[in-house]
Amino acid sequence: MKNNCTSYILVLLSVIFFIGCVSFDLQKKIKSASLDHDVSKSEFLDIQAELKEQKDSKYDRFKNSEVLYEYIKESLRKQHITAEVWNPKPLAALKPFNVNVYLENSVSMDGYVEGVTDFENTIYDMLARFKMNRLGNSLNLSYINNKIPFTYKNAGSEDIDSFIKDLNPLTFAKKGGNRSSSDLAAVIKTVLNKTDDQNLSILISDFVFSPGSGTNANLYLSRQKTNITLSFREKLEKTNLSMIVYRMASDFTGMYFDLNNKPTRYNGKRPYYIWIIGTENQLRSVLSQQVIHQSNKNFLDKTGFKSTKNPENIPYKILLNGRTGDFSPGVHSDELINVKALNGQFGFSLALNFKDNIRGDDYFLDPENFKINDGYHIISRLLTEKEKESPSLKGFTHLLSVKTNKFNNQNIDIIIQSKLPSWVDRSTSSDDTNIKVNKDEQLKTFGLKYLIEGVSDAFKFYPDEQQNVISKIRIKIK
Repeated sequence: MKNNCTSYILVLLSVIFFIGCVSFDLQKKIKSASLDHDVSKSEFLDIQAELKEQKDSKYDRFKNSEVLYEYIKESLRKQHITAEVWNPKPLAALKPFNVNVYLENSVSMDGYVEGVTDFENTIYDMLARFKMNRLGNSLNLSYINNKIPFTYKNAGSEDIDSFIKDLNPLTFAKKGGNRSSSDLAAVIKTVLNKTDDQNLSILISDFVFSPGSGTNANLYLSRQKTNITLSFREKLEKTNLSMIVYRMASDFTGMYFDLNNKPTRYNGKRPYYIWIIGTENQLRSVLSQQVIHQSNKNFLDKTGFKSTKNPENIPYKILLNGRTGDFSPGVHSDELINVKALNGQFGFSLALNFKDNIRGDDYFLDPENFKINDGYHIISRLLTEKEKESPSLKGFTHLLSVKTNKFNNQNIDIIIQSKLPSWVDRSTSSDDTNIKVNKDEQLKTFGLKYLIEGVSDAFKFYPDEQQNVISKIRIKIK
């Protein structure tokens, strides 16, 4: 009897031990922590503390925080859950870099610096913000045309002030270089050659192509576009760079040179561009400090470029409110089950996080930049400040409404395409010979589309256009 009792106790202890082992469900813990798409520091440490209490030696490896971090990331990926995970390894400090500013001083730029202009005020404000926020080891200010004729090295506040005060046609002429015309492809290549992970470059120009009288404009623009693509592609093969383009407006008083290089006296608003080229981390630091802010009254448009080699993992969340028809959330965050259409109509909303994306908020408001199943359509909008305060929408920036009146029970694929923003077409001039009279041309830039396409093509990693995407989201219908 004693032996039987002893055996019973041993079996009971074994069962209790077994239950204790299996009762800890790591996957469930991870999924629970990620419900708000954010595994915070406290949640991470709580999971790790529970793991340390487990008797099974298989959990010992998770005493190493980096191992646990990688495991959680992989687990979420396998469960198709998008969430930010607190990283226990301190992020490496941003590698020190210089900020090199190149201001094109060709004759076509004189009109932007005649008197005190919006152009000068915007550039001054930008440079001051770089200095005040201590972005970069040194701030170097240069003019550029067919060469770099002048530079303020490691500019201090007094140098910045002098640089801005000296922005006038006379100083432009005195600083030298070939100001008569600009080979934009050559200027861009010069700047790229001086850009790397230790040198962020800012190129400021009107970026107006001037083919010249008697030149086939389309052929000239095509060649410039190809040269720009080649210069960027060669650079990208050596250094993983990204780029932000700001389109700004300024008052302009001076001679405007059209596609035939014919001068016309013009007084009014004209666009110009600020290109910021560097690593993605460098650009994020620039964005975080709002060196150029969209609240600037002279801000017109913005876009960004980065390699399409690795599509981005955009955090998203399927919302239960505002549905057309009905469904239940699935086991995984990308699943809908028990889907019921209403007279063929079905719809739901997604919250997405595009915070600090270098392309800017407006890019993700344009339905043309999304691709979805036939029969579906998309409406995108920014979340209001009040909505962002809601716990269920914490960390998200945009609301995407997905609807169809031909529901067919198939998976829904949402592709965020890598395209030229729509403002590029609207802002491109193909004939600027009558700019003084034609008001539609006055805020356009001759040949702009060739210029931006030349840049965009270089950042497309795949020869198949369909593979060059920003992100892909698949909603599974179960």
